[in-house]
Amino acid sequence: MKRILFAFILLLGLQVSAQQHFTESIYKNKDQKTLTYAEKEGQKLYLDIYEPENSFKNRPVFIFMHGGGFGFGSPRNDDEVQLAKTAASYGYVAVQISYRLTRKDQSFGCDFEAEGKINTFKLAAEDFLDAVSFIIDNKEQFNIDPEKIIIGGSSAGAEAVLSAAFNQDLLI
Repeated sequence: MKRILFAFILLLGLQVSAQQHFTESIYKNKDQKTLTYAEKEGQKLYLDIYEPENSFKNRPVFIFMHGGGFGFGSPRNDDEVQLAKTAASYGYVAVQISYRLTRKDQSFGCDFEAEGKINTFKLAAEDFLDAVSFIIDNKEQFNIDPEKIIIGGSSAGAEAVLSAAFNQDLLI
């Protein structure tokens, strides 16, 4: 009877432990890595990768694009860095993406024509998809499961991510 009780408690403990992944901050973060995923128009586009220490293989990946009106901003601003570090502490591989800032020192407001806006969305969505392809192509290096990808963005980054995910006609 003691053996059965011991086995039950052991299995219950393993089940509870398995449920902590991705729902509790139980991991320390590795040092952030920066890799170039593309070079376009003479500009190197990079990924900042945040990983948990001592976690398992085939981890889910959280890919995020920063905001900034397509003209400024960085994946290294304090809020994006904290978001990535928090995701990694929960067991996710977190990736912050840089992209071409095609509207740098220019307006993206009502005074900017629709055709230019469409092209801006297209280029940012293209950069996003290139970054995702790079991550998937290097899945072994990052120990990620390409079937478990979470995407997100802030402001302009969110518009680019949504364009890439839901407006495939834009990319033709």
